[in-house]
Amino acid sequence: MSDEYAPGKVVVELSTDANALVSELITDTVEGGAYVSFGIETVDGVLASLPVESITRLYAEVEPYEVVPDLLSSMLATYVIRLSEDTDIDATIDTLIELDEISYAEPAGLCDLAAIPNDPSYGDQWGLDMINAPLAWDRQKGSDTVKITIIDSGCDSNHPDLAPRLGTSTRGKGWDFCENPTVGPGQQRVGDFTSPDDDPQDEIGHGTSMAGIIGAATDNGIGIAGVTWGCRLLAARVVCRTATSTGGVGSGCNTDELAKAIQWAGEYSQVANVSLISLIGDTKHLRNAVNYALQANTTVVAAMGNDNSNILRYPAAYDGVIAVGAVNKLRYQWVAGPNSGSNTGNHMSVSAPGSKIKTLDLYSTWGSPQYTEATGTSPAAAFVSGIAGLLYSCNVNITPRQVKQIIEQTASHTVADPGWTWPNAVYGNGIVDAKAAVDRAIDGPLP
Repeated sequence: MSDEYAPGKVVVELSTDANALVSELITDTVEGGAYVSFGIETVDGVLASLPVESITRLYAEVEPYEVVPDLLSSMLATYVIRLSEDTDIDATIDTLIELDEISYAEPAGLCDLAAIPNDPSYGDQWGLDMINAPLAWDRQKGSDTVKITIIDSGCDSNHPDLAPRLGTSTRGKGWDFCENPTVGPGQQRVGDFTSPDDDPQDEIGHGTSMAGIIGAATDNGIGIAGVTWGCRLLAARVVCRTATSTGGVGSGCNTDELAKAIQWAGEYSQVANVSLISLIGDTKHLRNAVNYALQANTTVVAAMGNDNSNILRYPAAYDGVIAVGAVNKLRYQWVAGPNSGSNTGNHMSVSAPGSKIKTLDLYSTWGSPQYTEATGTSPAAAFVSGIAGLLYSCNVNITPRQVKQIIEQTASHTVADPGWTWPNAVYGNGIVDAKAAVDRAIDGPLP
C-alpha cells in the first residue's frame, strides 16, 4: 500500500440505480451512528468480508447552483468506506470495482502543507510592496460582502490581529471538517480531531498564517497588514495536529475531508484558498469538489507545492484553478535546496512572494499577539487569494474564469533573470500585480 494513501479509507461512487436504494439515514458523519452496509445485497455481501468500520456520504448536501447535472449526480452518489487501518487498500479497490453497482473506487489520500516552517521572528512586509498592494488600496481595500475561505488548519479566533475579520455566529466563522482523519506512519493524532463542529480553531498555526497574509486586521495600529482590509474570512479546518515519533508537531489531513471543505467553500464564499497539496495525485472525488466550486462561481486558488520539481500537485493542477508558484525578495524563483523550492509546470498561473513572509502565529500558544515568517508556495497562494477578494469587491458578478484571466493577464514580467517567453513553466504568467488587476476589474475590459 502506498505511503501516500490515507490508511483505511476507500472512496466509492455508486451507480444511479444502486444509489437510489441507499438509506437517507447514512449521512456525512458517524455522529448519528455508524453504518457498515448500504442496504444493497450484492455490495453488502462483499463488505461483510471486509473489516468495515463505517460508511458515510462524502457530502452532507449539494446545492445545485449552475452545476452540471452529471457532476451533481456523481457527488450525491459518492461515499467513504472506512476500514481498519491495516487493510490492503489496493486489494479492496480491486474487489469493489468488479461490482456492477460501483461506478468507481479509489483511495483517499494524505495531504501536506505547502509551507516550510520558520523560526518565529520579524521580517518586513516586502511582499505587499512587490505585488503593488498599497497602490491597489487607493482604489479597492475589500468589501465585507465578499468571503474568502481558508481551507487549512483553522484560524486562531483569539488573535487580536485576526479576530475582527472572523465571524462569530454558527458557521459564520467557518467549519471544522476533521473527523478522525487517518495519518501516516510515525504520527499520532492529538488535540481536536474527532467531531465536526462550528469551531475551526487552529492548533498548528499554518491556517492562521495564511489568514494573516490574506486579511489580517489592517489600519488598526498593531501587527501586520493583509492584502484585503475588508473581505470576510471563513476558516474551513481540514488539518489536525499530530505528534511525531521524534516529539515534533505534525499535521493530519485526508483528501475526502479536503473535498468536503472545497465543496463547502463553493456554497459559502467567493474565493477558496488551498495552501495544501494532495500527496496521492489526481482523484475523482477531489476533482469533483473543485469543479463544483468553480461552477458555483467560487475562485479556487492553490499552491503549486514545494518539491522543486515539475511533479503535478493537486488541486493546483486542475483546470480552472489559479495555481501559484513562489518567488523570493529578489524576484527569482524561490529555491531552498535540491528537493525544496517552488514547483514548476505549464499549468502555473502566476508567481507571488513566498520567502520569509511576515504573518501571524498562534496567539493561544504564546499568550500574546505573535507573529512569524512563512516560506513556500502556501504564502504565495495566500497573496493571490487576497487579490481575488479585491477583484470580487470591485465587481461581485465576475466569474472564476474572469478572475483567473485578469490575474494572469495583468501579471508583471519583471523577474531577476530576464529573457523568458510568457507564460512559462517557472513563473507562469509572471509575478502577480494587485494594482494592475484592480485597475482592470474597475476600468475594463473584462476578459
